[in-house]
Amino acid sequence: MSRSRRRERRSPRDQRIWDRFGPERRLIRKDEPFERWWRAVGFRELRQLLLWRWDPVGVADFFPATEDEYDMYARPLAELLADGCDSAAVTAYLEEIERDAMNDPGAAATPELGEAIFEWYDESRQHYADFGDSWARLQDRL
Repeated sequence: MSRSRRRERRSPRDQRIWDRFGPERRLIRKDEPFERWWRAVGFRELRQLLLWRWDPVGVADFFPATEDEYDMYARPLAELLADGCDSAAVTAYLEEIERDAMNDPGAAATPELGEAIFEWYDESRQHYADFGDSWARLQDRL
């Protein structure tokens, strides 16, 4: 199915979220180490965190069919982390998505989740800096 056909099927609310956070609108970082890390391991690891630890829609039980459910939120979240935000900002970002994109005004991401994602980012970047592509190859084998 073509990208334009998929776009036509989105609700107006989903289209606003896609326009704000979707792949076409993602920021292009000039930071080459960030880009190498993101392509090698960052995206896959954050995708797993969002699916298995956050999962506000409750689709993790239908894995692997739903493994890409939260992909559109991963890159903006990684950009926030790369720009030096703290765990409270991560929690606020996830709450904003739950409230606005998923139309759940009572939802609240836990501070523990924000802290876990914040710590993951530092650890993942450090592991990749220490081990480089060998770290990515090890992740592929797991």
